[in-house]
Amino acid sequence: MTGAKPSLPDEDRGPPEDGNRDFANIVALAFVVALAIGAFWLFHELERHGEIQSCIASGRRNCTGDLVHPDAPEP
Repeated sequence: MTGAKPSLPDEDRGPPEDGNRDFANIVALAFVVALAIGAFWLFHELERHGEIQSCIASGRRNCTGDLVHPDAPEP
C-alpha cells in the first residue's frame, strides 16, 4: 500500500461552501419569480380570451377591441 488516504464519502466532507449555496438560492429565487410572472401573464391572457369568447357568444361583432364590463362606469 502507498501512503494515500482514501477519499471521504460525501456525507463526511462537511457542508458545501457558502458561496455555492448563496448562488443556488439566488437562482432558485429568480426561477420562482419568473414562474410567478409567467403564471400572472397566463391567467391574464386566459381571462382576456374568456371575455372575447363571451362577447362572441352574445352575438356581438366588435369583440377584439377594448372590452368594457357591463358593470364598469361610463367614461
